[in-house]
Amino acid sequence: MTQKSTKAILSIALCTCLLSGCSISITPASSSASSTPLSNSENNSDTNSTDTSASTPPSPTPAATASVDEPVESASGDVLPESTPAQNEQISVFPDNEAQKSDLALYTQTLGRFFHSPMQSTKDIPLDYSLSFFLLYQTFERNGEGSSYTQNSNFFWEIPESDILQTADLYLGLSDLSISSITEWPFGDPQNGTCYYSQETSLPYGDITVTDVTFDTAASEALVFTETSDNQFEDSSKQKSALVYHFTYTDNSDGNVVYQLESITSQ
Repeated sequence: MTQKSTKAILSIALCTCLLSGCSISITPASSSASSTPLSNSENNSDTNSTDTSASTPPSPTPAATASVDEPVESASGDVLPESTPAQNEQISVFPDNEAQKSDLALYTQTLGRFFHSPMQSTKDIPLDYSLSFFLLYQTFERNGEGSSYTQNSNFFWEIPESDILQTADLYLGLSDLSISSITEWPFGDPQNGTCYYSQETSLPYGDITVTDVTFDTAASEALVFTETSDNQFEDSSKQKSALVYHFTYTDNSDGNVVYQLESITSQ
């Protein structure tokens, strides 16, 4: 075969390979060409050889895939409201613990210095020295130990009659009491709408022991059980009496619990 014929054959073979997608290897030594058909997988691997790892998002971690709390829905699809402490707790303003029992016991011991006889109601309280002394003392204590009052030239605290009447209503239920109806006053008769009080005088004697305190929160009532002894003087009778003080209680406008005496009974 002549050289021209060989070149013609090679040209035809080259065109055929290029059209069919084959590869050609030419070696100078033999001046011959060999062709190898490309498979579909090899062709695709060349096309997809570009690194795509940079564009692929990383797999989410467990922390990233943690679900966010969603409102709870009922079976009908309605969103149920979240509970709050205000919905789950009902705080009672009424006494129900040991500290409040202790406070009432101390108050009863003071009250018993003025009132230590059985009575069906506070309407039975004599309008005398004991009543006026209690009203003066309790009014003075209730108003910050006299922080809102002034003293006259005789060092008596001047307390408005209106404050005395308010104390009578709050603590004894005597809403219709009048100052003029009280027959005795420990520090002089009221004058010009003013009552007088002195801290220098001791409270009436009382030897009172509180044995128990109970609360009925449903009825807002309290019972204080006491024992009273007559041991003031050497020739005292030494007799003991057991009394029960009956109270109702309410939350006052200033946030403090007010104990109102209702009656005193014998055990």
